[in-house]
Amino acid sequence: RWAMPGGIEDEKDQGAKVPTAVREFLEETAATHSNKAIDVQDELLKAFGAARQVHRGVCPKEPRNTDNMWFETTVFAVDIPWSLAHGLALQGTDDAKGAALLEITPSLIASLHGDHPDFVARALAA
Repeated sequence: RWAMPGGIEDEKDQGAKVPTAVREFLEETAATHSNKAIDVQDELLKAFGAARQVHRGVCPKEPRNTDNMWFETTVFAVDIPWSLAHGLALQGTDDAKGAALLEITPSLIASLHGDHPDFVARALAA
């Protein structure tokens, strides 16, 4: 099932949520741009400067939760400028089988992994 990129904060992130989110996005999508003059990481960091936090806390629908362990996350809504989105090439790496920019439709939202339908709904409302 499709899910948004995510992962665990590294020590090098120094507790900063935005660098963690950008690093995880790049690790899971191997994002490159057709315009070699565009630095994808720098452009994502700029876009995340205006990110809106839409969730922070437990993920109650995460299927990997157990009685002794549960997943928590911080979710951001980010507007990616067309100059970056157009020409962005993604591929699945790390633990992602695939990566793509997808049109948000009701059927896509309903088919997302775990709590991701709720996260997308919150992002659209933000």
